[in-house]
Amino acid sequence: MAKDKKILHIYYLEGNLGDAIRISEMKKWLSFNFDYEKLNIADYKKKFMVLSNLSIIIKSFLRGESLQIIKSRLFINHCKAIIKKKLKKGKYNFIISEMIPIGLAVIQANPGAKKIVDVHGLMAAEYNENKYHKRNRKQYQYLLKIEKEVFLKSDILICVSKRMRKYIKKTYKTKAKIIVAQNGTSTTSKKATHNYPLKIIYGGIFAFWEDIDTFLDLAKKDTKNKYYLMGDGPEKERILSRINKEKIKLKYLGKKKRKEAHKIFSEMSVGLSPTSIGLTRRVASPIKIYDYMSLGLPVVTAHCGDWGEQILKFNAGFVCEKSHWHDFLKAIKKLEKESTWYIKSKGAISLAQKKSWNNIFNEKLSLLSKL
Repeated sequence: MAKDKKILHIYYLEGNLGDAIRISEMKKWLSFNFDYEKLNIADYKKKFMVLSNLSIIIKSFLRGESLQIIKSRLFINHCKAIIKKKLKKGKYNFIISEMIPIGLAVIQANPGAKKIVDVHGLMAAEYNENKYHKRNRKQYQYLLKIEKEVFLKSDILICVSKRMRKYIKKTYKTKAKIIVAQNGTSTTSKKATHNYPLKIIYGGIFAFWEDIDTFLDLAKKDTKNKYYLMGDGPEKERILSRINKEKIKLKYLGKKKRKEAHKIFSEMSVGLSPTSIGLTRRVASPIKIYDYMSLGLPVVTAHCGDWGEQILKFNAGFVCEKSHWHDFLKAIKKLEKESTWYIKSKGAISLAQKKSWNNIFNEKLSLLSKL
């Protein structure tokens, strides 16, 4: 596409699977279409015992900042030092940063290249809406400040949803160009088939925004069908404790690699995606939903983000008014009918094919070659 354009792609390839998948797919697309170099911050050991880091620690203590804020400041400073060293070795047309903290490090490193940030998610909202941890107002304000600086000083922002773009434009009045490149999926020949009783799965991160408790409520109430839980995350201990305490009849499959997860999805009947309704979720683009559909699973979810509108448009499942077991059970009963299931499965496959990673990036990021 534009091998004359030199791109430096900076990321920290550790953390939740969804972020890792998006970064991996972005790497493949960029390396095929541009003169590409990568910089994985995780390849560099952190060096904290230098004067600049001691200065950060002292200033943070004097401001009464939490350990979380101090660690964040140290990480951003660590990234900035690595980026500055890299920039001395070459010049680039674009620097693409994955997620907000690295975007801030690039801005502070002051490169001559255009600064592009693939946002992924809103850190401040994610922190503030998590009811399962103790919230600190200074931490929330710190995260808001980081987001503001990145959104105002970047040249281009890549968002995963139209709702995220709208929120950033309205809240921060940024002059940055905002591109919507949602999350996608990989096509596969494996496809699910209808079976009864239905096999219903939630497969993804165990985090507060996923509302996995509603999945557990549904498994308790639906005595006809079979329920499967797959994944890992910060809420794992609480979720598994509830399953054991309430003797909920479902099978926990553990954490799986993506290839194995796809195979499991192909053996299921329905992909369930309960959801919280806060800002964190409204601006999201859940990869698991498109993975469900790539295997032919009709999706049952609640009306919240952009994905609900797409499912309705392609008739790829059921989008319920609320994320509640009662609403979901009504949809599940409709999918017990084989003809209904196959109509929804066909729509799911069509939507997943349209939303392949390559299609999304070709359509949304091709303008980089013209800048």
